Amino acid sequence: MNNVIRSTKAGNNDWSIEDYTNEIGKNPRCPDTYNNRGVLYYGLGDYDKALTDFQEAKRKSQESEIFDYNCGLAYFYCSRYSESIASLEKAIRIFKGLISDSKVMVPALLSSYYYCGLSHFHKGENDLAIINLQEAELLCPNNQEIIQALNDVKNALNK
Repeated sequence: MNNVIRSTKAGNNDWSIEDYTNEIGKNPRCPDTYNNRGVLYYGLGDYDKALTDFQEAKRKSQESEIFDYNCGLAYFYCSRYSESIASLEKAIRIFKGLISDSKVMVPALLSSYYYCGLSHFHKGENDLAIINLQEAELLCPNNQEIIQALNDVKNALNK
């Protein structure tokens, strides 16, 4: 599964964390700047700092679906599975509504289901994990990572 978080706007990919920090100092109300810096932290594996930026972006925006999604992934990698589930389930509800309007890419919904399923699995909620992973599989049949995750959950149920 591709772990890249997409920013809400195509921003300047050459910017550094320092560049975004300076921009935040100049314009602290812009959610995209926090989000984009969070994406860089996420890419470096600093999930706590990424999460802080995603949460701040979410607080500053009326359109939070991408920030819920980003928070959900960061929560997952911080092993905060209940919070991951809550954020990803919110993102799923919003993404499903937007897909009918062709405003969101299916990969974000796919990834939301996948990580929501993995979060449930880590919490021992295997039935809910299967439901989410099956939704991901419907969006991307024959994806080996999804199939492996489903097999892992089913094997855990049989123990």
